[in-house]
Amino acid sequence: MTHEPFDARDLTADPDTTVTWRPRATAHDLPAGHRPMPVVDGEDPLRGDASATWTGTGIGSPSGAAAFLEPPLGRGASTRGITPRGGCGARGRASSVTGMKRIVRAAAAAALACSLALSAGTAAGAAEAGAGVGAHGGGADRAAVAPLALPVPTGPHPVGSTVLPLVDRSRTDPWVPTADGRRLMVTLHYPAARAGGGTPAPYATREEARRVAEGLGLGGAVPADVLAATRTHSRTGVRPAPGRRPLVLLSPGFSVSRWTLTHLAEDLASRGYVVASVDHAYESYGITLPGGETLPCVACAALDEEGVPGGVVTATRAADMRFVLDRLTGPRPAWRHAGVIDARRIGMAGHSMGGASATATMAADRRVDAGVNMDGAFWEDLPAEGLRGRPFLLLGTDETHRPGGPDATWDRMWPRLDGWRRWLTVTGSTHGTFSDFPLIERHFGLPGPDLAADRAVALTRTYVAAFFDRHLRGASGGLFGGPSPDHPEVRFQNP
Repeated sequence: MTHEPFDARDLTADPDTTVTWRPRATAHDLPAGHRPMPVVDGEDPLRGDASATWTGTGIGSPSGAAAFLEPPLGRGASTRGITPRGGCGARGRASSVTGMKRIVRAAAAAALACSLALSAGTAAGAAEAGAGVGAHGGGADRAAVAPLALPVPTGPHPVGSTVLPLVDRSRTDPWVPTADGRRLMVTLHYPAARAGGGTPAPYATREEARRVAEGLGLGGAVPADVLAATRTHSRTGVRPAPGRRPLVLLSPGFSVSRWTLTHLAEDLASRGYVVASVDHAYESYGITLPGGETLPCVACAALDEEGVPGGVVTATRAADMRFVLDRLTGPRPAWRHAGVIDARRIGMAGHSMGGASATATMAADRRVDAGVNMDGAFWEDLPAEGLRGRPFLLLGTDETHRPGGPDATWDRMWPRLDGWRRWLTVTGSTHGTFSDFPLIERHFGLPGPDLAADRAVALTRTYVAAFFDRHLRGASGGLFGGPSPDHPEVRFQNP
C-alpha cells in the first residue's frame, strides 16, 4: 500500500498495513523532521538498492511512538541496522486503529532520527578514513578536537551553578521499584553576586556524555571526553546576587540529560532567574550520581519493549517537579540560598517529553504559573478545568508542529489551553533546535538543519525569556503581538 504524497492520516483506515518509509533525499539534503514518503520495497533513493533498512520497535505501537518521538535524535535512533551510505527505512505494524493513529506523530520524527543517525555515521566514517582510530577508540584522533564553548549568556548577571542530588523516599521509583526512593539530579543556575571566583561549572561527566552519545548513535562522531569538557559560562562556589528571583524548572527530552539544555539555563540565569534543570532517574541513557554510579535508561526499554505509554513518563515527571518545588520552596529547603527564590513566581519549560511534562506538572500543581512546551508531543489530555487560566507557549518545528501537521496532539491540545496562549513554529528547525544539539552538531561536523546553530540558540533564548518576562515579571513588549522582522523564521499560528 502506497500513498503519494504521503499523509500518515491516510493510514488510519487500515490498521493492519505494514508501511516502509524512506526519505527521498541524501543525508545532507534531508532536513531533519522532513515528512518522508513511502517507496516501493527494494528502491533505495541513496544507493539504488535495498542494502540498508532501519529497524526498530513497531512505530504503530505505543512503544514505537515513544521511540521515535522523544529524544532530540529520536528514541531508537541508534545506528543499529543503518549503513551510513545506505537508505533509511522505518518499518512498523500497528496492532489497532489507535496504534495506527500514533503514526501521525511518529512519522516525521522517524525521518528526523534517520537523517541525523546517517549524518553521524557519515561524519564518523569520514573521520576514521582521514585520521585512523585515535587513542580513545572509534573515530579520529580526538586529542585534536577542542572542546565546544557554549554561547555567552545575554543577560547582565554573571552566573553561578550548583548541583543538588535529591531523593524522594515517599515514592517508589516506577522504573526500578527496588531503588531507594525516587532519585533526581538537579542543577541550579542563578544570578551570581559578582563575576569570577569559584571554579568553572562542568558540563557533563564523561560517562554521561559517552552513554548519551552512544545511545543516540553518535559515539563514533562525538568523542565523550570532548563533549564532557564543553565550556560553560557558570561557576560553582559563588554566592547568588541579592534579591528575590522567579524560578524556572527545566525538563529535558526523553533519554537525554539535563545538560542538553545548558545554554538556555545559563541565559535565563543571566537575565535574573533561578533555573532548576532536572534529571529524572532511569529516563536518560546516563545520569551520574554523586558517588560515581551512572544510572541507565530503564524507562527506554519499558517504552520500547514493554508497551508502557508515554503518559507514565509525564505523570512521573510531574510528581518529580512537585518534589523539587517542595525541596526548593518548602520550610526546610535543600539549597542553603533558597531564600532568593520567589515562590510566588514559578514557571516550567521542557524539551520534547519535558515539554509535554510541563502541562502535566501545571495540571497537578497550581504553584507553577506559566509553561512552555518546546516541540514535545502531548501524551495525555488536560483535565476538564484545563490549566485554570494560566499562560502556555507552544514553540516547535514548522514541519511537524504546524496546525494540521504530522503531530495532531498540538491541534487537540490547543482549545484546552484556557489562558493566554501562543502557538509558534520555527522554519528550518528540527526537533533538537530548542536544545544544545545544534551547537553539538556544528562543533563535531555533523550536517545540520537549514536553521543555523546561532539562530537556533538566539530564537530559543529570546522567545522563552520573553514569555517568562511577561508572565512571571509582568513585562510588557510586542514580541508576542505578531511576526517580527527581527525574527522572520518564527511563524504565529492561529488554528
